[in-house]
Amino acid sequence: LWGTVNKIISQVTGYAIEDISLEDKFQEDLGIDSIKKTEIIFSVLDEVKGDPNQALDTSSVQQVQDLISFVDGLQNSPTTEARAVRFERFVPTWQPSEILPTRDSNREVRIVHLRTTLEDATTKTVTAQLLQDLRRASGLAYALVVPDDFSNDVPQLIRDFLTPSANLIRSVLKRHAGTFDCSLFLVHTGTPVAAGIGAFFKSLKKEYPELNFRSLQFDRLPGNLAETLAAELTDPVGTDIYYREGTRLTRSLEAQPLTDTDSTPKGLLAIGGAKGITYALVERLLRTSPCPVFIWGRSPESANEENLQKLRSLHPAVEYHQVDATDPSQCEAAIADHYKKCPQLDSIYNGAGIEISLRFADKDNRTLFEEIATKTIPLQNLLSCRKPSTSVYHFSSIVSEFGNKGQTLYAWANAWSNATIERLGQGSRACTLAWPPWDKVGMTAKQGISNALKSQGLALLDPDTAFSLLKRENENSSGQTVFYCDSEDPAAYGLGLMDFSSFAFLGTPNVTTRGFARALNYQSDPYLADHEIGEEAYLPGAVGLSGFLAHARLNGARALKNVRFSQPIAIGRHGSVGMEWQGTPSGDWVLKTKRPHFSAELDWTIAATPAHKLAPADREMDPTSLYGSGALFHGPTFQGIKQIKLHSNEGMSAKFSGELPPILDGAFYGKFAQWADLIFQAAALFGLSEHSGLYLPTGVRRVQWLRSPSSTQIGARIYFLSHSTESISADATLEDEQGTFMSFEGVQLGRRETVEKHQLKIRPIKK
Repeated sequence: LWGTVNKIISQVTGYAIEDISLEDKFQEDLGIDSIKKTEIIFSVLDEVKGDPNQALDTSSVQQVQDLISFVDGLQNSPTTEARAVRFERFVPTWQPSEILPTRDSNREVRIVHLRTTLEDATTKTVTAQLLQDLRRASGLAYALVVPDDFSNDVPQLIRDFLTPSANLIRSVLKRHAGTFDCSLFLVHTGTPVAAGIGAFFKSLKKEYPELNFRSLQFDRLPGNLAETLAAELTDPVGTDIYYREGTRLTRSLEAQPLTDTDSTPKGLLAIGGAKGITYALVERLLRTSPCPVFIWGRSPESANEENLQKLRSLHPAVEYHQVDATDPSQCEAAIADHYKKCPQLDSIYNGAGIEISLRFADKDNRTLFEEIATKTIPLQNLLSCRKPSTSVYHFSSIVSEFGNKGQTLYAWANAWSNATIERLGQGSRACTLAWPPWDKVGMTAKQGISNALKSQGLALLDPDTAFSLLKRENENSSGQTVFYCDSEDPAAYGLGLMDFSSFAFLGTPNVTTRGFARALNYQSDPYLADHEIGEEAYLPGAVGLSGFLAHARLNGARALKNVRFSQPIAIGRHGSVGMEWQGTPSGDWVLKTKRPHFSAELDWTIAATPAHKLAPADREMDPTSLYGSGALFHGPTFQGIKQIKLHSNEGMSAKFSGELPPILDGAFYGKFAQWADLIFQAAALFGLSEHSGLYLPTGVRRVQWLRSPSSTQIGARIYFLSHSTESISADATLEDEQGTFMSFEGVQLGRRETVEKHQLKIRPIKK
């Protein structure tokens, strides 16, 4: 194994580790850029026949000795099957999404109006202030307001704004020793520069997970921006928000396939050299629908000779031109020449651009210029030089939407390009194609990197599928951005953008299962003692229900259906149980230990709640008889019913305490678990009073979150659909002073045992 590791390190890094002493070899630092480290790990796995599709955490590998242990431990691990993938065409869409407050936020918000030009003195002052803020305070929030008048001259933009901004941010990243516990809002009107900045901070969020980022786009900036920001801080869900004509919208990707009709160019200009993605697409075009092709690249023709010969063997009309696509005069001259030779030239595939994978703190200003200029300036030149009848297909990346570690500047450049083309609108004969990582092309031609991406659960696009998608796109040039990915991928890409600070009670995020894992014990969850029987505690079904509701919110849903409490989760008084939430893109979720216990399905629909009317209350339960010695419900965490009335055996109404001990997140989800448990308690009390039985919840057909409560005065109304000595079925609502904010349909309780004697006291209500 050591020989294999040594060989791979030498191949990837270019230095001979054999020259290092044996002791130092095992302590040799692997803290090189993450791409190289990942390539080393997975290339070693390839050689030793490790499982390339297994989800791996490579962050623990810092030294060669870590790598030896890491790989050695994986060699005998069970293999996993690669998931089946199906690439689809997605476009951005905006859907109404009101704020659902689930936390109290006391963060101080500082609004900063960005300038189009930054002077050295300004950057030094701001750097010092930021470092001071980060040292002295936690939980700050900054709102960066982007002006609309940035220059379209990219070199000027790089010189006057991007470079000094990069210097400022790098300095803060390197000099601040602690975490970046702050929230960052980008406030803008949708300009290309704002799009670029947003993609940059999404990437930075993935490098510094404690940083929370949200883009707030407005059709016009509000006069009450501070109020809007304060409201946004109460809802931790959402990355891209748009306030349009007063309505709050959330951005997502929606499948929008084209017809199966294929179309290919009559003449093509392909930019990006005779290699990588450009070569793969041109080769397949010439193999199936040959036409004249002009290829631009920065390197001389001799450096591409082998691939050019392969292309010319398929069709002789293939020309290679060494053109610097960032030079407008070279672009103009070359395109004019191509139109003379090929008047039918109708398509341009623009794959120009350089990508350099490094954490932003390690990127210098030369890298900044190369990554941004080589992606953005060629697009500007092509749009100005082409004939109106020629379509431009600009090759972008999915990182423009979701960001990525090590690709902050590449994400900026691609997002700027996307927004630039989108502004051209319908009829522009230009569109952006945001590709996912390709399989065995470009960077992923290195098997280690290919396997690393697969291990994260991401689908890699093979060239044949890419060409098939592109042929359908050739008829679409409507000024939009198109994303290609598998239906599971948006959730996977978006996972690293989420603010999990309010969801810590769920556990540690798991990329592969799209869920969370954690240990359950009395120390971390003292409320378990309130559901104890003998020496064991049982996780309340209401806690499972609250966890499922949190997953629904994280996945953009506000309702659950088919909730089942099939097997109780028992925890010994001095023990600990590992549990995990697991989900699928279709919305099927399960809470399991070594076996499934609770399950639910996410429901993305919003439906009308059943209308029930109760008869006047005729009896009430004595609140002092609900809890205490001999009662069914232990406390104090869940002893929250202050008042409960019966309505002619048709239903119940209850009022809840607003002073229960905090559990879970200490905010909305903990309170919801207690409220749901109190509904189950109330229904069980009805079963106790009417049928002398102990009833336990077994499921809920549907739960819908209508809004967040607006006061602390919470109660419930329960409408019995049926009840017997075997089971109880009911609908219920959670209500505040404004009415219903949460509905429960089809609450099911099953009888567990007979209770001969109980202390429950019921008295008539005097009329």
